Amino acid sequence: FKENFINSQVIEYNVTGKEYIFTPEAFVSDYTAITNNVLSDLQNVTLNSEATKKVLGAANDAALDNLYLDRQFEEVKANIAEHLRKVLAMDKS
Repeated sequence: FKENFINSQVIEYNVTGKEYIFTPEAFVSDYTAITNNVLSDLQNVTLNSEATKKVLGAANDAALDNLYLDRQFEEVKANIAEHLRKVLAMDKS
């Protein structure tokens, strides 16, 4: 680690024994506050709710079942904090 740039979200590294530097194409940011603000709302979203049906344009349970989202929905919901962190990090790069 060499030093921080004026933009404190960019870090510059020296490669030992070499005269060049390395700057990763990623910003260093703390998304804890944002994640904490929305996490409980996202964790409370349910696939079979009227609000979700409206957003997906599924008028009834049969239409929602035809989307085959049950398993994927639960997998995303179980890891929602990590998915949210990745989405926020992608927005910066």
